[in-house]
Amino acid sequence: MTRGLLCVFVLVVLVGHVTRAQDDFEDFHLDGVLGLDGTFHHQVPASEVPGISGNGTVLTRSFYVSCSVYLTEGATGEYRAVFFKGKDNSDRTPSLWLLPDSNQVTYRVKGEKEIYSTSRHEIALNRWTHLTLTFGQRPGFPGPGQRARFVMALYLDGEIDSEIEMRQPPVLNMGDLCLGNDVGKTSKGMRGFMSRVEVAVGTTGLHPLSPLEVKRKYERAASGLSRITGRESHRVCEKEDLDAIIGPRSLVPPPREGICPRSEDWDVAGRAEDERGVFKSNWLLLHESVHRGSRDLEKVPAILQLAWKNWMGLDENPKSCEASLFYMEKAARIASDNYQKPGQQYHAEEVLLSERVHHQRQDDRGTESDDSYALQSMAEGGSADAALTLGNRAFYGHQGWPKNMSSALSYYKLAHELRSEVGTIALAKMLLRGDLGADADEGGSQRGVELYQEITDRSANNVLLSEAHNGLGFAHFYGKGDLEPNRTLALLHFEKAALRGSSQGALNAALLLNSDGADAESTVKAVRYFKRAAADGNALANYYLAIFKARGGGGEDRNCTEAFERFWVMARVGPWANDLGDGLKHYLGGRLDEAYESYRAAAAAGYVVAAHNIVFMMDQRRQRRGNAARRLLSLDEGSNHLLADDPSAAPILLDLILRGQEVGPALRSWAHAKLGDCYQYGKSHGCSVADPIRAVGHYNEAIRLDSIPAHFSLGDLYLAGAPGVERNETEAFRLFSEGREKSGRDLASTLTVWAYSALSVLGKLALIM
Repeated sequence: MTRGLLCVFVLVVLVGHVTRAQDDFEDFHLDGVLGLDGTFHHQVPASEVPGISGNGTVLTRSFYVSCSVYLTEGATGEYRAVFFKGKDNSDRTPSLWLLPDSNQVTYRVKGEKEIYSTSRHEIALNRWTHLTLTFGQRPGFPGPGQRARFVMALYLDGEIDSEIEMRQPPVLNMGDLCLGNDVGKTSKGMRGFMSRVEVAVGTTGLHPLSPLEVKRKYERAASGLSRITGRESHRVCEKEDLDAIIGPRSLVPPPREGICPRSEDWDVAGRAEDERGVFKSNWLLLHESVHRGSRDLEKVPAILQLAWKNWMGLDENPKSCEASLFYMEKAARIASDNYQKPGQQYHAEEVLLSERVHHQRQDDRGTESDDSYALQSMAEGGSADAALTLGNRAFYGHQGWPKNMSSALSYYKLAHELRSEVGTIALAKMLLRGDLGADADEGGSQRGVELYQEITDRSANNVLLSEAHNGLGFAHFYGKGDLEPNRTLALLHFEKAALRGSSQGALNAALLLNSDGADAESTVKAVRYFKRAAADGNALANYYLAIFKARGGGGEDRNCTEAFERFWVMARVGPWANDLGDGLKHYLGGRLDEAYESYRAAAAAGYVVAAHNIVFMMDQRRQRRGNAARRLLSLDEGSNHLLADDPSAAPILLDLILRGQEVGPALRSWAHAKLGDCYQYGKSHGCSVADPIRAVGHYNEAIRLDSIPAHFSLGDLYLAGAPGVERNETEAFRLFSEGREKSGRDLASTLTVWAYSALSVLGKLALIM
């Protein structure tokens, strides 16, 4: 017999006869759905679950851990951790694995020896299963035939599966709680999905959960986690190209289909389902985030979208910092690994379309743009600055240029030959890292070391000296050129670089200080260096500092929100940022539909600039549609699927702008004013329904941030009145006057006041007639 896996682990120790409901105290709660790929897991610090943490102490309080699990992979020949708490594999309290050769589960705790049992039933694939593990004192102990004081029992879908007796309670540990994997270096985690994780303890020792309480927890955990029927899944699995099914990514809800089961797993009977459940609403992204056939870099856009959906509470996802953190950390880790590879540094084209880009940029023409020709001519004529500019375009792949390491090296070499010390540094970096993939080119790493040494010997520029010391530290650490690996000399150079203001030097010093086996003093010092580099916007420094904020340690308290925001600084740097550059090129080239698709993908990944540019394009399109002459001549640009026709996405994109930590007051004011328009006018401005009360709130916030247009928009609303907003001519006139004073637009203000007076007279005439 097989069962599905909604997993609630409930462990209870008790000594008295008090009902659990009266004494539950929640340590930890995670809503949303985690996509688990067998390697990456969510790590909850021991400090967040104090009720089940202790340094070798005996468990004396009741507690439970609950979650729901959807298994997508059968037996692999290895143990697959579902849930684990401990510093290493000698800790086991509490833990649960799937067996190597079946989908039965083994549940374990650690006492004087390891105590474990195995489920009687196997867990089925491709459906949710609820699992409850209880531990506690037997009610009424000792009773007839009872030799053990404690019992650990396993429930599946609210029904008892198996149990094991224990004479002593287990021993607690100070290890972190790992969801979806354990801490073994060679073991694997489960593949599938996990949701509704909860850890709670009692204030006193209590009875284990009663069967009725277990059943209720199962029912509550299952709420909102719709099953995907086999027939739904089969239709999708017949498709050969998953990307073709998913289509362009956006923050609007994707189609709802199922996850691929075998045909014999079809649930013919089925049951009533919540069509808008969090699982059904997000399953395509969830599947893509763990899909075995996808490379990690290809998964990142889906992972980022899940991070932001959980962060913002979109598409049935709860606003869960823990679930958001799981996805953002995963994206940041992939981005970090890629960023540290030669030639994999990217530049995000965060250009606002509203800033007259047609007069400033020619990204659609790339290397053939007017300024590219001019710069090439200047470089050939002896301008080191022009050569550096072209080298940067080729290295990062921006301003419409394709990423080209060979061209970048040539331009940096030219700048060096033209006696630019900045060019020397850039050339040395490429040679030392091996960005061309061939260490012997242009003298290889030995030539890079020599160039850095030349800078330290002759330069008086503090910035360049800091970069040179950082490069020499790198060379000493890895033993580049004719140098032997030497961590002491490497740290010396890194700290010299940091003292001279190099964020990269501070980062590298921190990494050395925080390496394996570091003592507490070194770790605290490393955190200080991480902070110094992160303050300069260093993506990798933000990544490592985010780990401290996610786990605690190094003198830092855990802060889920700050960890999420710092992981985003790293996660936003990667090849997926190319969508921003593609959107700009398409827009400048007049390909509005293609620009929209590129910006939509970038906005889904969380780029605020992309969200702004979509709303800007929507405004442009609305203005064109409102032009009678253009309509008559059929000059409306773009097809009919732009955001002007999608009444659900505009407020989502504007909310994304408001939640961006990099957003300044001007853009925040603009977004509030646009949300005011959206809620005032409804579908014509991108909101599915009008909500004048919410419009007033956004207009007021925009006015607080010095938005001049919001004065007139809110004045119009008060002048006309709307459902829930009383007509107020006095307030309307005050807003018009204040807007006039701030803008100096006398003519516009005069016309507005005239229109106000005329409408007021017409209103009175209507009443008389």
